[in-house]
Amino acid sequence: MPARSDALSWITATVKNKKNGAFVGGEWHRDDPSKSAHLIKVINPATGEILCELRESDKSVVDHAAAAALAAFTSGPWT
Repeated sequence: MPARSDALSWITATVKNKKNGAFVGGEWHRDDPSKSAHLIKVINPATGEILCELRESDKSVVDHAAAAALAAFTSGPWT
């Protein structure tokens, strides 16, 4: 497992490159900017540094995320 700082660096770089979408079910889903102009600041709680800004996801992406989470939960090794 990578060190915590390495993982944070990877996540930060990845999110900054994909800031107009959500990572759901192992893939990126682009949000439609016309459906939400609201940006959410992602802040490193240890430093207070703003890592990036993400567009708030629209309903279709949230519904897809909920379905993917349910599928992972019901088919995972813990069932």
